[in-house]
Amino acid sequence: MPAPLDVDLPPAGGAVAGRPEHLARAVRNLMENAARHARQAVTVTLRSDAGHAELVVADDGPGIDPAARGRGVDRF
Repeated sequence: MPAPLDVDLPPAGGAVAGRPEHLARAVRNLMENAARHARQAVTVTLRSDAGHAELVVADDGPGIDPAARGRGVDRF
């Protein structure tokens, strides 16, 4: 099991449309995947601008094999 992540995000204004449980699951999946594959660090960035929100979850792991990148968002 991956180590717990410490996340410190500055407050961002705005709201995201969607079902809270689905949004929470999507963010949780991103965070768990990053923690699982990170070598040492996971970086989370949240920005909002002109009614748009962007959440970036990045890790320092090996990344997705280029041949498999198109399948990265397929349903299991």
